[in-house]
Amino acid sequence: MGYVLDYREASRLFLRVGLWNTVAAATFTIPVLIPRLAFPILLTQWGSIYMVLGYLSFLIFGVIGPICWSVVYYINGILNNRISYDRTITLFHAMTSVVAAYGVSVLLFLGGYIGARAVYEGQALINVGVAMEIVEIPAGFFIGLAVISTVIGLLNLKLAKP
Repeated sequence: MGYVLDYREASRLFLRVGLWNTVAAATFTIPVLIPRLAFPILLTQWGSIYMVLGYLSFLIFGVIGPICWSVVYYINGILNNRISYDRTITLFHAMTSVVAAYGVSVLLFLGGYIGARAVYEGQALINVGVAMEIVEIPAGFFIGLAVISTVIGLLNLKLAKP
């Protein structure tokens, strides 16, 4: 087996990711609170559901997810005596989860912004939907990456050495 991470190191890695993403989530909220940027108005439009979904997906998969993984790595180390994880797999798990969280969130927020802006400007709803479609396939790619990341994490827990 190559380089390994102690279960506490793996737990700390995901805790740090979760805490940094908490700071990022708070930072992402600030523009919504500034009326001059028009986000409060755009959030009342039809297309903004993508903006809300993007933000919620970031909170769930980008903030809560890594904190939960931190707990799982730690508890798996204590309760199941799985004290060492493959370093490469653990880092790959962390990186893919971060990329997926930011990718989905940015694309959905962008699609929501495009759609809400189009509705606010008075465009027909059919045109709004067409304009928002540009983010659907790339967002789906990042959702798939999130699923892959989760499976990698589960396999990592299973493959851990006592």
